[in-house]
Amino acid sequence: METVTIHKVRHLPSYTTYELRVRMDGDRWKTTKRYSQFAELHRAIHQHRSDSTAVQLAHAWFPAKRVAASGVMGKLMPETRKKIAQERRTAFTNWLNHILKDPAVLSLDAVQSFLHDDREAY
Repeated sequence: METVTIHKVRHLPSYTTYELRVRMDGDRWKTTKRYSQFAELHRAIHQHRSDSTAVQLAHAWFPAKRVAASGVMGKLMPETRKKIAQERRTAFTNWLNHILKDPAVLSLDAVQSFLHDDREAY
């Protein structure tokens, strides 16, 4: 069974990273992603598999991009950044695990690249 969890959230000055722990086909690894990479994957999946029930249902779970008035998340108060990051952590985990249930989505090149790029053993 394919599962993805977000193990660590790391706050950098102008963005946040999410460490994904992936278990698939008896193997496990980790990879680190930014919000923009999740957003690119979201667009690619919708472009190629918008007919998938799993994709249609999960679309509502994808977290909106929220930034400070300046346009930079790093300018938000630390407590606000942490709260947004934790909300995204939960939303990304639910979204990924839901869409990965669809074999057609799982087989997309964009999904495979997202899960396997910068892959490290853990």
